[in-house]
Amino acid sequence: MKFKVIAVSEPDFKSWLQVQSNPALESSDPLVQEGAGVFKSAGCTGCHATKTVVNKGSKGRVGPNLAHVASRRNLAAGMLRNSDENGSVNDALLQKNLRTWLQDPNEVKPGNLMSSGAQVYTDPDKKLTEEQISQLVHYLSSLK
Repeated sequence: MKFKVIAVSEPDFKSWLQVQSNPALESSDPLVQEGAGVFKSAGCTGCHATKTVVNKGSKGRVGPNLAHVASRRNLAAGMLRNSDENGSVNDALLQKNLRTWLQDPNEVKPGNLMSSGAQVYTDPDKKLTEEQISQLVHYLSSLK
């Protein structure tokens, strides 16, 4: 894993923490809604939460919490950079990286749990189609 540490003032940190504790905004965009459906039907919720608070014993505690995934500067434990030279998340780069990750997570980060545990990667009959990947990209990139 590779991460960049950012030092900020205590008030800035508290402000960031408050934003992160708020739920991601819900979108009524049909493409986003289709992606949310794929997220559920493909079994993503078995490992990933999209809510900021996850109760003990509930699903979605194995993989990273994706509540604000679209505001992250990096994906895949720092393997994919979503930010520009100023540190701002670039939406086009984020969407490209989400697609790259969803198409073949093992290519991005060999040995990751998703490649060996998610049925969409272990069962050829359940493999994600390009349309489903596009829908997931729309959904995940809306979670800011």
